[in-house]
Amino acid sequence: MFEPPLTWQQLPNGDKLKDMVQQCLDPWLIGMLGDQLLKLGALSAQLDTHKAPIKRHFSGYHCGDTDIRLSPECLPIQSHCIDLTLMSFVLDFEENPHALLREVDRTTIGGGHIMILGFNPLSSLLLGQLIPSKRKQYPWCGRFFGSARLCDWLSLLGYQVVANERLLVHHMLGDYKPESKLQSFADKHFAQAGSVYMILAKKISLPMTPVKKRKGAKKAAWRPVPTAGRTSRVKNPQ
Repeated sequence: MFEPPLTWQQLPNGDKLKDMVQQCLDPWLIGMLGDQLLKLGALSAQLDTHKAPIKRHFSGYHCGDTDIRLSPECLPIQSHCIDLTLMSFVLDFEENPHALLREVDRTTIGGGHIMILGFNPLSSLLLGQLIPSKRKQYPWCGRFFGSARLCDWLSLLGYQVVANERLLVHHMLGDYKPESKLQSFADKHFAQAGSVYMILAKKISLPMTPVKKRKGAKKAAWRPVPTAGRTSRVKNPQ
């Protein structure tokens, strides 16, 4: 498994992609509240999250320029304390993505959010995987998980998908030129075929089901008085 990219410049059209991602995240960040925001991964650490009115922002991963070093499969973070976790192309290069998601879920508070950026396998990005020389280059050296599959994983963990957006309608094999007529046409009419997706999911805290009182047997309208051991005092008629 290849190591994840440590800078946006390691990705084709990386600077432009970073700008597009930032523009996509900003409107959602404004509505995020809480005390702790975790930027998981080197690329996440290089994004500006200060539009989120969350008290503390910090980054971490096992490689790259982050605030703390940590193992994705065993985050050294207290359970139920993170309000928002941002993961930028982390799952695509993770050996055990399920374990990572479970750890992120463990650290997320009820009502907290997860933001995930990933490469869309159902896009023109797939063309690069058909070229042998590209398979060892970013981003094609990673594993691409479809957004539908990822949404299923999140649903099983108890999350509700709030947003599922697409970015960059481009194969990433050459320069991305948003000003060109062809690219403008593609951006307008094939927006859902973007090579990158952004999923925002909210952790739903299910209310405890109230325990119903067990219904006992209905009381009889009358109950015979036990007579065992008693003698009748009714006198025989004369």
